[in-house]
Amino acid sequence: NRLLVTRRPLQGGNVDTLETDVFGFRIGFTGDEEASGRFGDDAASGNLLRAWDFSLPEDRETPLFRGYARRQVNAWVPRFDAKDLEDGSRSRYEGCGLDESDRPEIGALKTFNTLACEARERRRPGAGADDPEGWIGVSALMTLKGDVDNLGAIFQRGLEAPSLSRMAATSRQVNAFFAVHLPYLCRTEFRNTYTVFAGGDDFFLIGPWTDQMALAARLRADFHRYVSGNDKISFSAGLAMTKPGLPVRRLEAMAEHSLDKAKGFRRTTGDAKNAVACFDRTIDWSDYRELLKARERLQGLAVNMSHGYVYGLLSLVELAENVDSCPENALWRSRFYYRTSRALESIRGLDKGERRRRLEELASEIVQGGIVRFGGDYRIALFGHLYRNRQ
Repeated sequence: NRLLVTRRPLQGGNVDTLETDVFGFRIGFTGDEEASGRFGDDAASGNLLRAWDFSLPEDRETPLFRGYARRQVNAWVPRFDAKDLEDGSRSRYEGCGLDESDRPEIGALKTFNTLACEARERRRPGAGADDPEGWIGVSALMTLKGDVDNLGAIFQRGLEAPSLSRMAATSRQVNAFFAVHLPYLCRTEFRNTYTVFAGGDDFFLIGPWTDQMALAARLRADFHRYVSGNDKISFSAGLAMTKPGLPVRRLEAMAEHSLDKAKGFRRTTGDAKNAVACFDRTIDWSDYRELLKARERLQGLAVNMSHGYVYGLLSLVELAENVDSCPENALWRSRFYYRTSRALESIRGLDKGERRRRLEELASEIVQGGIVRFGGDYRIALFGHLYRNRQ
């Protein structure tokens, strides 16, 4: 993809030119040279002023430079593909701005309403493949906003022998991660992510809440590897979950508020930032990754357990948090075993031995591996599980 700046509209070739001038210049967009030509005559006559290549990488090996000056822009927006519009998948979008009578073309842009519906998943065995009621999960967006921590200090004290060229190279390398790698990652693995902004030392993304939670962890892991495991170079991020009806300005404000909380994170060791804020909790990146894994384990262990049971776990987390202020809250473990035993007894087909085995698994995961280990932060795993399985 290339952006062309000309004095007059280009004639011929596969070029789409904006009808409105921009400060007296004409802006056109075109594809590869085979489809549009090289524009040598326009360049020689002075009509063609600029030609910038802003295409995403084809793969991880092919060089980006193809003979044209490069400009990194927000290069990825979600579009419908053939799989989205299959009869068995279209029911996901019902009630989300895409009804049965709507037939968007392949390549059409997805609205925020349809992006929110991408968070829904097939109900596990029990619902028909084409049943419109066979989708579960909350239809919601999540805004992901983040930026590099202490960037000024990196330039001031991070370079052994600071020079203009080294500072420029460092700036370009940081920008390349967010302006090149991030859109490419969205294109290949997180296709429903809208890159409102990605470049410099920060990013602002909107997409289905399930994808955004996973993307945040993936970005942090990729960035840590990109800086060769240097713990002094990190970024913080804020996640805000919303319904799709809010204006983008409001989404940005909520994500910015969450990012501010992440930037204010302080560890007992005195280290600051390098954190993520999600579901009104602010935690270290390592704990965040573990809580995402805990959510996945809970998905398997809590099969056939009611939503009321999982909601009850949130009250146990609150009791465990406030044991010091109210000693009787120490009974939260006993309440867990009582509630879990009753919940397992209500599941048909489980014999006594099977109930005991599941009780021990749930206790190991939720009590020791969850509430005791993470305290109030375990809400991230519980909320994720609840929203993912809501009817």
